[in-house]
Amino acid sequence: MTTVVHRCERAGRCYASERDPADMAHVHLVGAPTDRPLCQLCEQAVARALADVPHLYVELRRHTLLKAAAMRSEMVTHSKGSPLPLNAQALHLIDQARWLLCTWEDEVRTIARLTDAARDGVREGMQVQAAARLLASNLTAWLAAPSTAFAVSRTDVEIDQSGVQAAIELLEWRSQVRNLPGLDPTANKAVKRYRDFRCPACGIVGTVTHTAGDDLMCCQNCGATDEYRPTLPAGADYQDEAA
Repeated sequence: MTTVVHRCERAGRCYASERDPADMAHVHLVGAPTDRPLCQLCEQAVARALADVPHLYVELRRHTLLKAAAMRSEMVTHSKGSPLPLNAQALHLIDQARWLLCTWEDEVRTIARLTDAARDGVREGMQVQAAARLLASNLTAWLAAPSTAFAVSRTDVEIDQSGVQAAIELLEWRSQVRNLPGLDPTANKAVKRYRDFRCPACGIVGTVTHTAGDDLMCCQNCGATDEYRPTLPAGADYQDEAA
């Protein structure tokens, strides 16, 4: 009788991913074994992402305001020609965060039999911050929430999404925000250089760095990046550097 092993829903992107024991002939990564929707490391990553939401949301709003100011300045300086476009990606990420977090706050409040969220007269940024806090304090219930049909805001699209799928989307949202051109939400974050760790791409020792809270490690020699896994450089000596 074959034993069915449940694995982290992040599959090959799991922070504790391992080679598929059923396909050792190829480098095929699968999620870590776990009795929960996400393994412990990925669940901790979701908690960190929720804690990062308020700061990242503010950075996105500031980014769009700066873009708008630049567009107005360009229109005044050069009255002819096309104006600079607003950053559509940043606006999309703002909408995505508000929809994702507030929608699931409502769903989790229903599951946990909590009172409805009070949003009348509350600024959007505060709504998002409150939703992130609520989901963080009810993380287990959120990740275990079953698939539900939702209408996506400002579109005619309807999707089926479970709590763990929403949490994975949040992790992807955070990565997109951090990689948005012109936005530097990791400023003043601690940087660690792993002095005894060998870059898998170029083979040079001591060139891999990681910025606190970032999803990627980066080799300063060859520029190769890899998803940050806290277990990857286990035991490697490191030194702190100025961000």
